[in-house]
This record gives sequence, structure tokens and C-alpha cells, in this order.
Amino acid sequence: MKGCRPLSFDEVERVLSVFDGRNETRDRTMFVLGINSGFRISELLSLRISDVIHNKRVRRVVEVKRRHMKRKLEGRQIRLNKHAQCALFELIREHHRRGTWCHNSFLFKSEHGKNSPITRVRAYQVLIKAFGQAGVMGKLGTHSMRKTFGNNIYDYMLQLNADGVPVDPFRETAKALGHKDIKNTENYLSFKNEHLNNAIENLTYCKE
Repeated sequence: MKGCRPLSFDEVERVLSVFDGRNETRDRTMFVLGINSGFRISELLSLRISDVIHNKRVRRVVEVKRRHMKRKLEGRQIRLNKHAQCALFELIREHHRRGTWCHNSFLFKSEHGKNSPITRVRAYQVLIKAFGQAGVMGKLGTHSMRKTFGNNIYDYMLQLNADGVPVDPFRETAKALGHKDIKNTENYLSFKNEHLNNAIENLTYCKE
């Protein structure tokens, strides 16, 4: 969803606490993986159990195949942090409890059909409900997860820069998001313009 904004740390914490119902584990894991991997919603929903599990362990690196990428770009690998791994572990346990465990099963499985993932529309509905229950407002959607990931990576790289580490925040964020052109990343982080706008509004060169 074009123009979606990222979530703050506080908003993420609030959203994490509101998932409930029969599919609580599935829906929370989708959100956790989304904000910690930067995968697009279509990429997330394409994942099968075999993509995240190897030798009964959650993989450290997960790859989305080329055929599931936007505009058929090259496949992309993402390293999972402990939060994403723990969430995936809980979802796999849920698959076991329900008897839906199978290497070929979709990770975010729909209750409709023998083996199919939830739709992008359903994913959107799940998140919008959670955002509303958490009191998170604004232009939001499934892409807010990816925006949150990109925002956090960019801020981390900026801090490294401030600490004297010679990194290019835009280029590092572009790599994390799978952008081939850094201009796409600059457009992607356009919400950062709020800092520039605030600076302009607060210029006080002359008295009113």
C-alpha cells in the first residue's frame, strides 16, 4: 500500500499484545516476521514450512524464491533475528498441535482449502483489526511491516555513522530491502522528510 507509514517501537509493542482468537499464533508470527525481515506481504505468504525449517530447527537464513519476488527479481535471502526465530518456532508448534505439519504446508495457512495461504486481503484485514485494537492510527497496511523494518535498519545505520563507523545508511538499507537502485530506497524512506520539514518550520532568522 503506497504511502503506508512505519510503526514506532511503542506501537509495535502494543500491536503485539492484541492478537487473539483461533489464529492468534499465525497472525502474530506474520507480524513479527514482517517487521523483522522486510519481506513483502506476497513474499511472506509464499513461505512454506520447508523454507523456514531444516533438521527440525528454524533456519538462520530464509530465502524467498525468485518466482515469488516482485517483478521476478532475483531470490532474496534474509537473516532471521531471535525474535523472528522464536515466533516461527511457536507457529511450527501450532502446526504440530493442529496436525497441519507437513514440509510442503504453507506457513501462514488458510483454513479454507486443503493447502493454501491466507490471501493478501485477509492479511490486510488481520493487521488493520490489530492496529485498531492497539489504538494505532494513520495510513497503515501490510506494507507498514516492511516500512517499519526499513526505518529501523536505516536508524541503526545512522547511529553507526554517528559512532564513527564508515557505513552508507542508504546503501545498507537498500541491501536489506533488496532494492537494486538506491533511488528506490530514498523514495521508500520519504517519510523521513518530516525532520527536514520541522527544521524549516523552526527557522528563526527574523522577527515576526
